Amino acid sequence: TPLTNEISVNVYPNPATDVLNILTEREGEVLMLDITGRQVLREALYTGANRIMVEKLPAGIYILKIKYLNGDVKTMRVIIK
Repeated sequence: TPLTNEISVNVYPNPATDVLNILTEREGEVLMLDITGRQVLREALYTGANRIMVEKLPAGIYILKIKYLNGDVKTMRVIIK
């Protein structure tokens, strides 16, 4: 049986060019950090499908940090082309 605190989140496409889609079962916020750790984007995250516009970000590797309202954090690497 899966752990009750397992976070189900689907982020696509990766690499992305203009839109990053985030499917999640919980609310919170999404942060994008550049490779120096500087926050370059912050948006609310809602249950279901979220569209994060990333077309203004320079091409490169970013850290996507999802912070849920209950305190859980999920981190992953995202490439912007």
